Amino acid sequence: MVIQAVQPDTVVVELCISRIAVMNISEEVLYRNATDLSLQNLKEILTKYGVHSGLLHILLYRMVAHVVKELGMAPGGEFRTAFEEAKKVPNCIIQLADRSINITLQRTLRVLSWWEIIKLMWIVARLNGSISKQDVEKCKRKRVIEEMINFLKEKYPAIERTFVAERDLFLTYHLQKAACVQRTAEGSKPPRVVGVVGMGHINGIVANWGKVKASDIHAIMCVPPKPLSSKILIFMFKASLFGAAIYVGYKVIPLPSISVFQSLKSSIEGLLIMETTALIDEYEHTIPGVMYVVQNIPGPEIDIEEFESEYILGCTCTDQCFDCSCTRGSPNYINGLLSDGKLSGPIIECNSHCTCRENCGNRVIQKGPLDSLIVSEISQKGLGLFTTKFIRRRQFICEYAGEIIGIEEARRRVEENKNSMNYVLVVSEHIGDRVIVTCIDPKYFGNIGRYSNHSCEPNADLVPIRVEGAVPRLCLFASRDIQIGEEITFNYADGVANSVHNLSDTPCLCGSNNCFGYLPHNSI
Repeated sequence: MVIQAVQPDTVVVELCISRIAVMNISEEVLYRNATDLSLQNLKEILTKYGVHSGLLHILLYRMVAHVVKELGMAPGGEFRTAFEEAKKVPNCIIQLADRSINITLQRTLRVLSWWEIIKLMWIVARLNGSISKQDVEKCKRKRVIEEMINFLKEKYPAIERTFVAERDLFLTYHLQKAACVQRTAEGSKPPRVVGVVGMGHINGIVANWGKVKASDIHAIMCVPPKPLSSKILIFMFKASLFGAAIYVGYKVIPLPSISVFQSLKSSIEGLLIMETTALIDEYEHTIPGVMYVVQNIPGPEIDIEEFESEYILGCTCTDQCFDCSCTRGSPNYINGLLSDGKLSGPIIECNSHCTCRENCGNRVIQKGPLDSLIVSEISQKGLGLFTTKFIRRRQFICEYAGEIIGIEEARRRVEENKNSMNYVLVVSEHIGDRVIVTCIDPKYFGNIGRYSNHSCEPNADLVPIRVEGAVPRLCLFASRDIQIGEEITFNYADGVANSVHNLSDTPCLCGSNNCFGYLPHNSI
């Protein structure tokens, strides 16, 4: 095995954040459910994603199910192997290097003509030819791969561009970053990197190596708006497509049973887009056993549909947003800084359905964390989060991202880690007569925010903010000016107004003058 022979510092895999769940679905489960037909699941997809996008979503299942049924094996096996082998290498980091499949699909839908979409649907719907393992082995040959890509470029140039060429750029960029020479106090060190990517991307990676810049990535992360003609066509064809969807679903499309439907959906992903512009987050973990995620991911006891559900409406502003459905009477931000009056109320940023500009003042956290954050060792406390630049009061610092988990799972993890390091954060929002509880655990899946320690006299507030859907993103904002070299801290109990808390048995090491002596303990 290459990974064991090389003993790499980093293993770069052709996966995106939302497809992490594929690692948790066994090939046996995928194979067992590949031929399970459920009209209820078909109805749920069409209701959730709409007829146009829902039909394409269903066809994705059709392709995967066909491969699984014919070969008796599930896609993604090479990534499972890479994950398992990387775990055996001390201090090896696993880096996800592919663009979100949601963005890829959305960009494809924006550039395909309706005739091309219908042709593609027809081809996939009629998948019935036999596939052998010998056929799969033939497809691994370089010449065959090149012929397939050239055919795609000739017949479906838009698909080749979004599914192959653009992802070549994205993969190359992240491989370049992983291969950068590491400079430490002991001097420069060339990293050992193993990339696990499909053969169809190898030529593109070689051709683009050393040429891809961050600006190139930003350009291929944006989803262009639907043209008016597309909206009209969707309306005109809605009835006919609904009939086609029912026919395809009933006659030929095997869907997974409801018990694994949600897990499958998180692996393959639907057409629901969770980000429309580049979220610039170039941080990485330097400790083993932690995977870097730039946004929250669904964990145990979380309904995937609810987690991925998005607002169906946005504001109709044409420039900047000051008083609209998103800001709700007063601006959430003033010159990029959080308004003082917004700390106690729900905050909603403009989303992909809003018509305002990308540089709208109500789009702050979606642009990513500050670029001045570093993680350093602190005597007795372990690791902490610091800044190399001055941070203004009410300026956004970073998100506290991780696994969103259910209350019972949170209780179990807190109990399991009561004598060790516990990262579970429980936030209670009191909105009217409702109490919304969100549990986040960044212990194994987290971002740069996981290194922010508790302080009884913190310099940051934890504020829940919503962008695309109802699941809040917990964001750190400076509660006062933070100087260069200062540690960034927040109060684990009082970061969000009205959080229920008491003191734990764990001594607090914040060192502040008004230290309570023990860390807060959130009652779950």
